[in-house]
Amino acid sequence: TSGHGIDFSATSNVSGASEVLDDYETGSWTIDGDTPNFNGFGSVSCYYTKVGRVVNVTGKAICLTNSSSTNFYVKDFPYAAATNALIPLSVGVSQADDGLFINLGPGETTGYLRNASQGLLQYGQLSNQQFFFTGSYVTNA
Repeated sequence: TSGHGIDFSATSNVSGASEVLDDYETGSWTIDGDTPNFNGFGSVSCYYTKVGRVVNVTGKAICLTNSSSTNFYVKDFPYAAATNALIPLSVGVSQADDGLFINLGPGETTGYLRNASQGLLQYGQLSNQQFFFTGSYVTNA
């Protein structure tokens, strides 16, 4: 129907789940790590595509020189997560799997950086490091 999204149904008598794509959005955002003794990010580029309730995110940033022992978190994801989400993360010049991820909790737009074997990472551990992330999560928005 005009003005209501893209209809993927083969017939007009569909029952059950909707076959209309009525929510699609793309954009960019700036991540933030606002915390004491943290000098910020350099060269940030983060993008998202939302299709229905699924948010696909990708980004890279450089953690500037710092010595903070505060747990490393990234604020301002474009949508709050519906459930616990683990977004793969790599640090350094390659995008290899380093066993790192951003843990975005239910109802949250802030994710904490974690290591599968060591737990939460601190800002000082990524001083002068470039990091990359790409993944998907579900939102209720």
